[in-house]
Amino acid sequence: LLQPFRSLTDPFLQSYKDCKLTGEVEMALNGLNGYAQCFFGAGCELGPIFESKLLVVEDYCRNLGRQSSLILFSMFRQFALNLRKHSDNPSKLVGEAFNEEQVLSELEGSAHFQTLRDSSSLRVQLAFVFWNEADMIDLLKILETYPLQDQFAARLHNRLAFTGLAAFAMCHRKDCASYKALGEKCMSRFKFLSKNGSVNARPVYLFLKSMRSPSRD
Repeated sequence: LLQPFRSLTDPFLQSYKDCKLTGEVEMALNGLNGYAQCFFGAGCELGPIFESKLLVVEDYCRNLGRQSSLILFSMFRQFALNLRKHSDNPSKLVGEAFNEEQVLSELEGSAHFQTLRDSSSLRVQLAFVFWNEADMIDLLKILETYPLQDQFAARLHNRLAFTGLAAFAMCHRKDCASYKALGEKCMSRFKFLSKNGSVNARPVYLFLKSMRSPSRD
């Protein structure tokens, strides 16, 4: 939490490569998950090189029959494509790499619950970036049902950052005033981390503060 996400991308990527070489599949996939989450959190440049890494790990998952991980990394690739290429509706995860609606329709139980969390976390980022108010509201309804905690710090960082931003953005509408409390909960985490020296949390905390009380000028 104290180190910049950018400085963690290479160690996570190396962890994936090392564990893949030694046959430690779960650790390898966790390493690549950490790499992608830190890559997104650091705002690193998206492009064909990053997407090619995801294609390689998708094949790795497919060959090992790791369906849940295949879904996750395909979802990451679609997220990157939406940010980089033109889309008629960029806040929807549907395209050459992934189709959220189709995937979710085939899942049940905890697999559906976790996949919906991950897809909604990515989509709320897209909805905020491309300013789709209807999608932000729909996604906040989903995300507010999930606990504000996670075993993966970078994944939680990305989810709460944009959940908070979307909550503050929408709470100024009369029909969405209740989302201010959700934004406050998200912001309190980044405030705490900022006070304890997290360079990742500080800019998010300041951004959340500005969204909570935007200038009227």
